[in-house]
Amino acid sequence: MLLPREHETPFNKAPVIRALSMILMIVTMFSVFIRVLTRIATMRRLRWSSLFKSDDILIFVSMIFVIAQSAVVYSQGANGMGKLDVSSGQTALILKDQLVSDILFYLALAFSKISATTTVANMSPLSHKRILPIQIIIVGWAVSAIFVRAFACSLPSSWDYINGSCVDLVAFWAYVDAVNVITDLLITGVTIEILVHLQMPIGTKAMVVGVFGSRILMIPPAVSHIYFFKQALDSSTPIFTMWKPTIIVQVTQCIGITTTCIPFWWRFLKSLESGQMGAGDIFGALSKSNNSKSGGTTRGTGNKSRSNHTLTSGSQAFELTSRQGDVKKFAHIVTDHGKGGGSWDAARQNSQVALVDPAAGVAH
Repeated sequence: MLLPREHETPFNKAPVIRALSMILMIVTMFSVFIRVLTRIATMRRLRWSSLFKSDDILIFVSMIFVIAQSAVVYSQGANGMGKLDVSSGQTALILKDQLVSDILFYLALAFSKISATTTVANMSPLSHKRILPIQIIIVGWAVSAIFVRAFACSLPSSWDYINGSCVDLVAFWAYVDAVNVITDLLITGVTIEILVHLQMPIGTKAMVVGVFGSRILMIPPAVSHIYFFKQALDSSTPIFTMWKPTIIVQVTQCIGITTTCIPFWWRFLKSLESGQMGAGDIFGALSKSNNSKSGGTTRGTGNKSRSNHTLTSGSQAFELTSRQGDVKKFAHIVTDHGKGGGSWDAARQNSQVALVDPAAGVAH
């Protein structure tokens, strides 16, 4: 049912809650769909049985929780969250919805984090020993957050933190936000540790590390949420003042899922630039021609370079080896050269990195 048109005012922030919850949900869905489309584009080299992997399934489940959570937050705005004048019946509905949305929020973030760690484990099997403790922390964090939030206040109204007797919700959310940040830092640290050992140009390495390190964007909203939640809880009008932490939670959720998908955007964005989606692994950068199994021949794409010269492609494989030397990973630097060749510095600027998925293998 469509709601009457409302305008945001200093005393009515409900329209802001409703609008942003839907906008951020769409951004999150778009991020996941780009990832899925990028995976589908690899069908020319991957078998159907290996098309969708565990990390893809986990992020898709996370997106489902995001959709449900955003719908519940929209309901909060529809019932009067962010307004000064609300009835007791509206307050009860808002608080119940808030309990449900918080639990869905924990689940969405947990699944996105597990997806991110699974992606890292797929990149480097020897990282399993470092990834497993992080995954255990994530699961423990989600379970404990759900349990405490579900029974934070005295029964039978465990959702009523305004009139009921509750645990210290400020301390609880400080724990939730702190562990959220810590787990993201751990995921980022392990990922960067793997990537820095890739033998590739500094500029390319910095780009790849920056892409995978984007999870640190979670820190500002998490820190600000603690401040504004305490401010809202101490307010004489918590239903109105809670609009800020409610929106911050939506931003945190969107960033959490989006940054998990960002590493998969590279191929998609490059495909828009070149006008086609190339085949290859999910982490591969799009090239304008496909390498043969020998790596020495290419098939032209028919596209012209900016300088109107026909491009040929050469590839150079670099090994990412474990310290023990047991397992080898490969990174391909696909460099485009003009007919007349060029210096290494010029080639490096045009290089595109592909982190090859273990299941896909490398043909040499």
